[in-house]
Amino acid sequence: MDESYERATGLLAKAVEELDKRQAQIKKAVTSYKKQGAATDLCAAYRWLKANKDVLERESPATLESTGELERLCKDSLHKLEADLHDASSAEAWDVSGQWPKYYIEHFLPVVIDEENLAVTVGEEKLPTLDLKKVVASAKAQLNKLRPDRNTLPTFLRELLESYSRLARPQTPSVSVWDVYRDMVMQRQPRKLWRDAAATSFRPFREIEFRALLTELLKANLTVESGKQLRLHPPAMKDESMYIYQPAENRFCHVGRIEFSAASGEGGNFA
Repeated sequence: MDESYERATGLLAKAVEELDKRQAQIKKAVTSYKKQGAATDLCAAYRWLKANKDVLERESPATLESTGELERLCKDSLHKLEADLHDASSAEAWDVSGQWPKYYIEHFLPVVIDEENLAVTVGEEKLPTLDLKKVVASAKAQLNKLRPDRNTLPTFLRELLESYSRLARPQTPSVSVWDVYRDMVMQRQPRKLWRDAAATSFRPFREIEFRALLTELLKANLTVESGKQLRLHPPAMKDESMYIYQPAENRFCHVGRIEFSAASGEGGNFA
């Protein structure tokens, strides 16, 4: 009887363990469905079906019949996204440049479309969706934070010259754009950071902010400070550069080095 009891209770415990495991999987799937907004976003629903295929095959196999249709609808949305983005940007009076799958709004905010994962990255925010309203809302919020006030541009130009001057040498008059950026980050820190390098004391100055300010300087043609003309040079290697819009040439360029030379009154700032 003891052996029979142990065998029966063992089987029961195993069954309960399996039910508990299945319940946890179902709960996880339901939670992700709600968190991803799959009820109102067809691409989120498609990704959810693919991610939870094993659970659905066991618990609700009929649900998977809609996978193909959802995939088709998502691909349709993907193919329309470029035109929709241009239309929405026109409505917001934003300038859009670039080509599939990477665009720039107002010449500095990148919008990158991920065809494989049916997602869009706007600036520093990754959106697991092709929902145009969410893309526009994200772009609007980031532009409001990043687009420089014209009154701040002279201060930025002066900081740029100061950082360049600390780094430039007579034998190498141009300086890496990344070295200038790094020096500006350091100079923007409060004195107390060097007494106690706590995260709360650090003042962020993100690369996208630097690019936004530099882009607006060029668009405003504010490139002369203290008799020195800002000039931008291409990099030796593309991965050493920043991709920056050049309004004088109406194109984006890979900028690798910065130089301030005696202002000559000549137009242009990209050598």
